[in-house]
Amino acid sequence: MEGRIQREGAFTEEAIRSFRRAIKEAHGFQPEAHVGLARALEEKGQYAEAIAEYRKAIDQLSDSEPVIYQLLGASYEKTQKYKEAVVAYEKYLELAPNGSLAPAIRSIIDQLKRDAAGQEIIP
Repeated sequence: MEGRIQREGAFTEEAIRSFRRAIKEAHGFQPEAHVGLARALEEKGQYAEAIAEYRKAIDQLSDSEPVIYQLLGASYEKTQKYKEAVVAYEKYLELAPNGSLAPAIRSIIDQLKRDAAGQEIIP
């Protein structure tokens, strides 16, 4: 098991280097690489850095990819920035109200709002 974890860590580090190289070679405009870099950073638990990369991808894509908002919302949740998570998830719903993730996103938003209000969740 230990060897597997070390290999996964090495893979993540190599992925991070590759995505950063792609971004540099594209002079910064490489939204797909920003998303890939964000996902790799999340694997390492570096959520603040992942959030920054998602924001760069969103800026470059001009709101054309709602799934990035879902990923951004999840990263905000992991950093316990629930208001920001709700905003990101609501943007996803604005862009893709009937998207495949929309029902789950609505449920997540409801849960975050109930948690913020201190309400007990009844299954």
